[in-house]
Amino acid sequence: MKLYYRVLNDETWKEAWNLRLNSTHGTLSTDWAGRWVALPESERVKAENYDLTTTEGRFSPNALQAFLAYSKQNPRTENWTKQQVRAASELDGVCAYNNPQGAFDYACLVRPPAVWALEIVEFAGCDEWTLPPEKNEGGVIIKVVTEKMRYKLKDFKERYGLVVNQDILEISPWLMDSK
Repeated sequence: MKLYYRVLNDETWKEAWNLRLNSTHGTLSTDWAGRWVALPESERVKAENYDLTTTEGRFSPNALQAFLAYSKQNPRTENWTKQQVRAASELDGVCAYNNPQGAFDYACLVRPPAVWALEIVEFAGCDEWTLPPEKNEGGVIIKVVTEKMRYKLKDFKERYGLVVNQDILEISPWLMDSK
């Protein structure tokens, strides 16, 4: 089974990982919102009229059900609570990288002191879906099967023989010592 790498850059992300929660971008699908407006009222609440895979990512079936329920209650999404938005924007897996360098580069963008406390989780996963904005770096949505190992940034760098990317050093100079 293929290995993937998830950056846990704060306590909220660590807690979500430990609870095996799916990732969320914290924003609603514009595709779904557009369909809600475009469909006749009688068709809006039917899940079969919406695709789980949208331009923003691959959402979970639970997210679609939440979107439909909350939209029916209050179609003005700007009035939804953070919990409602999170439920309706849950992805169908976790955001991760399919290569160590991509995860390392992402982790290196975290500012001190958080960068020294973050963890990178190596795990086996399945059902990969490429995230368009992070395609070149190996960004994916993936379903977790088994956690293999957790690393601190320095240990992860040493384990995989990684080097800090020059472009990242320009915006994260505090990493100069770990180059």
